This record gives sequence, structure tokens and C-alpha cells, in this order.
Amino acid sequence: MKIASILVLFLMLSVATGCNLFSKEPSKTPEEVVKSAIMNSQKIKTATIKIGINGFLADESSEKKQRVDLNMSVDEKFDINDAKNPKLDLDMAGDVTIEGKKYNGEVGLRMMNRKMYFSVLKYPDPKEFPDLAMVATFANKWFFLSMDELGQTVPLMPFDEASMTPEMKQVKEEAQKANFFKDLKYEGTEDASGESAYKYTGSIDMDKVYDFMIKVSEINKKAPTEEEKVQLKKGLANLNVPMTLWVSVDDEVMVKAAGVLNYNDAENKNSAKVDFTTDVSGMGKDVVIEEPKDALDLKQIISSMMGGGVVPEVDVAPTK
Repeated sequence: MKIASILVLFLMLSVATGCNLFSKEPSKTPEEVVKSAIMNSQKIKTATIKIGINGFLADESSEKKQRVDLNMSVDEKFDINDAKNPKLDLDMAGDVTIEGKKYNGEVGLRMMNRKMYFSVLKYPDPKEFPDLAMVATFANKWFFLSMDELGQTVPLMPFDEASMTPEMKQVKEEAQKANFFKDLKYEGTEDASGESAYKYTGSIDMDKVYDFMIKVSEINKKAPTEEEKVQLKKGLANLNVPMTLWVSVDDEVMVKAAGVLNYNDAENKNSAKVDFTTDVSGMGKDVVIEEPKDALDLKQIISSMMGGGVVPEVDVAPTK
């Protein structure tokens, strides 16, 4: 009975002093935990990611005020166990409202076997939006581009370090050294994306972002002029991005992030507010990626269309 009484007293004191016996505060500083989580997250080979974006952009610089409202969701699965043949399944859906007109759509993207596949899965009604009638030609059909050919026109960051250029390696090193957050504060431990996670609040440090962008420009031998630096700094000064981060207690990886991008350019009367969330789950677990069957080479289909050809229907089959 004496032991039970002592235990009850200890629990009462713990509650009174705000001590949580079951979620001990991490021994590392918030900066150390978040930095480690970002580094560890880069080592994840498979995962499922859900992203939500909701907000608006406004331009009040003229008599006719303009506003764009957007709502978007992104579902992604990836497998980069084979760095030379990464697999990706990405579905992006949402709507944009411009001057009272709502445009909705959905795009599918796949990556595997050194090919980038894409399809327009949903699009605005051509009868209501005749300017977008051309999109119907690509709807519900899959096309692909060779990753090797695409890389010649669009720089793609390779997943294997051996294939990186010296400049890419330098940029990666700079990103790993940088700390883009400020005012980080531990808020407790709670469930996030099905994981027990440390919760931190803070915001993006725009000075660090500026330094990183300048450094990257210099690495790529495209150093900005003094005027461009002034404009960049001015633009970043109009940005404020408070964030909440959740770091897995067991694996110390980032499992969730949420924030608000606030932009206010009083001089030019432009503003924006965008809420965003990212949830990461299934880390290290097998994922199934669907590879489109009979997808057509984009170059061939464009040639076919120009010659009056018809785009055939295609189907998809699950591939692991």
C-alpha cells in the first residue's frame, strides 16, 4: 500500500508540474532534431506522401482587382531503391477559380523504366471553356517521354550520387549544411501520420533562403547582379512562412509538416495566402506503381495529330 501511495503522489506531482511521463522531451535542441530529421528523410527509399494546398493570390494594383483561388491535393508514392531506375506514382487534382470561373482538373504522372508517363485524367468542360478544348485530345490517354531525352532539355536531379555533376553535388552539400528554420520551439509529443512524433513550431528564415539562393547561383556560374540581389531580398522580405513540424520519435524523420505562406507586397499591392500540409507514411514499406500499357511517345503522337491521325485508347496495369 505504501508503494501505491508513493506512486499516486508521484503521478499527482508530475501532472502538477506539467511533466509528461510517457512523452519525454528530446535531449537534443529543436534545431538539432529538425536538422537530423531532414537529413534522415533524404535516406527514405519508399513512402506514400499526401499534400494539400489551399489559398489565394490577389492583385489590387489596378482598378480591376484580380483574385485567384486555388485548391489542390497531391497523392504520391515512390520507390528509389534502384537509384538508376526510380519509380514514381503521382496524382495531382484540384481547382482554380479566376474571375468567378472555376477550372478543375486532374493530372497523372508515372516514372519507371527510364520513362516519364503522363495523362490528363480530368479537365474542364470544353463546351464551357472552349479555349481548353485542345486538352480533351490528351484526356484519359497515356503518353511518355524518355527520361534520357527529357534530361537533355530539363535538368533532372539524379537519385544516385554517382550520376551527379560536381555542381549538383555542391548544391546538395550546401542544402545539407543550411538551416532554413528559425525560432524553433518544442511543443510536445503527439500522434502524426500514425507515428508518435515530436511537435515543433517555427518559421522559414528568409535570410538563410537568400544566402542559399545566392550560393546556388554562384555554383552554377550564374551569379546575380547587385540589382537582382536587391530585388530578391526585397521579395523575400515580403514573405512570412510560419510552420509546424512533426518528427518521428523512433526514426527521427519528418512525418508531417504544415504551414502558411503569407506574401504581402504593399508597394505593388500584391498579396497571397496559401495553407499547405504534407503527410508522409509507409516509410520503408513496399509500394505498387502502375505502369501504363501501350503508352505513346509524345513525339509520335504530335506527329500523328499534325498528320490527321487519331490518338488510340490505352489501359493501365499494376506493376511492382
